[in-house]
Amino acid sequence: KLPPQAEALVDVVRLRWRAVALGIERAKVKNGLMLLWFPSDGKSLYYKSAIFGGILRYITPRADRFVLKQNNNKLYLVVREIESLAAGCDMLDTLSAAISSPQEPQ
Repeated sequence: KLPPQAEALVDVVRLRWRAVALGIERAKVKNGLMLLWFPSDGKSLYYKSAIFGGILRYITPRADRFVLKQNNNKLYLVVREIESLAAGCDMLDTLSAAISSPQEPQ
């Protein structure tokens, strides 16, 4: 078993891998929130991709937990109720699964 500090570092890497797989440039968990930054280039083809469309379809009916924001032309997603890095990883796994099989309710 790893010490808690080492486990936290491993969780940071896990969170980052999951975020990158969803096209997210940066992810941060702090104060019960997870912040996910989308590509900086607003003209990026990412914004026309199935992944981004799937993220929007997943978060739209869940406005109590997910909020899209823009600051200095950077789009980011605020996810509430994320108390740990592991919870952030779980949420990104749920989001990935929802995108992979959008016909099934998540």
